[in-house]
Amino acid sequence: MYKSDWHIHSEASYDADLSIPFILERAEKYGITELGISDHVNIPNWITHLKKSQELFLKYKKPGFHLGVELTTQSKPKFDYIKAHGGSEELWKTCGPFEPFKGYELALTEEELRECGVEYVVAGAHWPCYAQYTREDLIKDYSLQNIYLASDKRVDIVAHPWWFDGKWANEKGVFDTLPWFDDFGVIPMSVHDEFAAAMIENDVCMEWNILSFIATDEYTEKFKKQYAEYVRMMFEKGVKITIGSDVHHDYPDMREEVEKLASYVGFKAEDFSKPKFRVY
Repeated sequence: MYKSDWHIHSEASYDADLSIPFILERAEKYGITELGISDHVNIPNWITHLKKSQELFLKYKKPGFHLGVELTTQSKPKFDYIKAHGGSEELWKTCGPFEPFKGYELALTEEELRECGVEYVVAGAHWPCYAQYTREDLIKDYSLQNIYLASDKRVDIVAHPWWFDGKWANEKGVFDTLPWFDDFGVIPMSVHDEFAAAMIENDVCMEWNILSFIATDEYTEKFKKQYAEYVRMMFEKGVKITIGSDVHHDYPDMREEVEKLASYVGFKAEDFSKPKFRVY
């Protein structure tokens, strides 16, 4: 069903430990012919992680293997505060949402991306920036983050739209409560329309994250089917869809799960896209 993977974390990422030879071996085994590593750079001084990614990439460079990076939306005041105070990991973990709304920022400039030879950028919302923990506020906040990412010239793929790094789980550990895991239909159609229009206008792809939304036990079958229908709807609106595994510590065979759910909503292998590549 898929022959590309644009969201992979290597040992260069702060939260992963996969070696490049292991990644390439697994990709070949699964029939993945085009792929890229996209290690995290959440704050400016984490460019050191990207430079390590570049070093590993150049060491094992081969046809079909690309260098990407994953960026994360931060509130602009939080970003400026961290940058002014040295950008330590401790500050990044402890700083909370800032009010009122003053926009977003990403950790790397276009010049820094060029400096490191980044071919494409995956960028996503990972947590709320300005919202209170209510359904209405979180939907609004995530919608604004998605529109920002779809409109920023540095971004080539919007990563895992509507994935949420929060502890919304029932007693069985299943994410079926707030903000939208009990029913993805609570997100207004106008939100999806605006997001699709921004991606199409700026030629930005939307990722279907298979580890987060398909090959997982965290979400109910109802939610996973709803999300698959959402991805299909965006595709039919004209949005380009990319596949990203988002692996960190293992690279499991997820082909069977993807085949089942992607076929359920009518996808074929040729429907999935690859990002635009920066050429140096």
